[in-house]
Amino acid sequence: MASTSSLWYGNYRGAVYPVDLHAPPIDLGPRARRMKTLVELCAEEIVKDSSLTRAAISVIPKPLCEPLMKEALYRNREMAIRCIVGSWPTQVLLLRHMVPQLFTSVQTLYNMAYQSDIVKQGLRYTTSLAHTFLDALKNNSNTKLRFLDLTGFPSAEVIVYFLATHCMLAHNEMRHQTIRNMYEQAVQQAGSQVVSEIEPMEPMEHSLPEECSVTIKLDAFVTSESTHTELCKALKVSSFPNRKLSIVLSRLSMTCLGQARISLLLKQLQPQQLTGLQLQYNALTAQDFVKLAPALQTLVSVESLDLSCNSIFFYQNEGCCNATALVFGAMPRLQRLDLSNNRIKTRLRRLLENIALPLTYLRLAGCGLTVTDMTYLAHSQHCANLVELDLSENNLSLCDRQFRDVVTAARSSLCVLEIEDCTLNCANVHSFLPCLAQLSSLMYLNVAENRLPQNSQVTLLATAAELVTLQVFKSSYALECYYFEGEEERLKAAALAELNLVANRSSVQSLRPKSLALFLTELERVLDAS
Repeated sequence: MASTSSLWYGNYRGAVYPVDLHAPPIDLGPRARRMKTLVELCAEEIVKDSSLTRAAISVIPKPLCEPLMKEALYRNREMAIRCIVGSWPTQVLLLRHMVPQLFTSVQTLYNMAYQSDIVKQGLRYTTSLAHTFLDALKNNSNTKLRFLDLTGFPSAEVIVYFLATHCMLAHNEMRHQTIRNMYEQAVQQAGSQVVSEIEPMEPMEHSLPEECSVTIKLDAFVTSESTHTELCKALKVSSFPNRKLSIVLSRLSMTCLGQARISLLLKQLQPQQLTGLQLQYNALTAQDFVKLAPALQTLVSVESLDLSCNSIFFYQNEGCCNATALVFGAMPRLQRLDLSNNRIKTRLRRLLENIALPLTYLRLAGCGLTVTDMTYLAHSQHCANLVELDLSENNLSLCDRQFRDVVTAARSSLCVLEIEDCTLNCANVHSFLPCLAQLSSLMYLNVAENRLPQNSQVTLLATAAELVTLQVFKSSYALECYYFEGEEERLKAAALAELNLVANRSSVQSLRPKSLALFLTELERVLDAS
């Protein structure tokens, strides 16, 4: 269960949810001290008591409902949210206008506790609003709300299932009402003698008002067969005319479902609405992807695509390479792509050459990249525009010069560079230093798991710390920390102290606006070997 939870949170550190690297971390605690407006002070007090909220919502001007909702969401005041939704004065509520963006700062890339907190906060928002909206409709409240947009924030799978089942319930109620109307009409036409002999058809209690047509737009995460089945039916029903409740997906993540179920769900989507698609951990093969390709080519609005952690061996299947190139070429807005843990080996040009826009996010971890791939990447249209690049778990020591060409080509735009476990040695580090010094926008550098000695780490950090924009330097402890059994903790403390000294000295010399954060991890390959 713990591993499933970890995998689930990990899905939000990928291509589908872009991170605003330049924005500060979201404040999940008490708000920063500042002069509050009178409206904010009043809203803060009103939402503390649901009875006060209920009384205020009936008399305040309509424009003040929005500040109340913002305060209630921020403070997780469930009863206050219920009151406000029940009297919402307009037909539209956009969650992204009520609360700040969650995925901000480089902390999202490495701090799992912070990432877990912000995802949980997003789940609170979407869960609360989805429940209270449907409850308000069931209770025939005064709400005018007819379009609820939860996009940009993760929705728990249980909420996706909850909404899908309600969509089907509303559809079945409409069918029952239609059949009942036809039955009554037929009975009336049969004449009074027949009417007395036929038992009347019982009416059904409606879960939503009869004259109701509402839409909920959200980002869905699906990993179970039951949710997949319900969602497929709900999306199909949502395309029918005169439906009461319809579901529209903006981002979709499908995990552990397999090709057949993925294909079935993709066919039910409104393709022009989907902007992000994540297909991690589905054991997709090259043949599976070829089968999915026709459905994927219809997704013309997709900006982010994650195919990582599957078993697609591009280098062994020319048909799959061609199908993938056609899929990418059919997505004119595609800018964020993750192909990690699929074997590419010399086929990178074929895969990326049809992409219309230059990519800003490219993750190729564990793809078996070769000199040919790195040469293409360095001279492609994408390299000069990359903001985030992950080349981890590729043997970059075999294509040292081509790797330096890639970094040089991306020197003006690159903010995140991850080269974890790339078998870099002292010579590679020494040749990389001049290229590193040119990265004028770099904010996050990850060189962990490269089995470097302390002197190479110190040299690398000294150059990196001179970059004023750099905020985080992630590395593993040096090899020397594991030489003597029983001395690991003392040696790691000494190594960390030396790196901190280097970082502080370089920060002072470069007039860095904020101190450089060092994030050191265990050198797993050494621990595994021992």
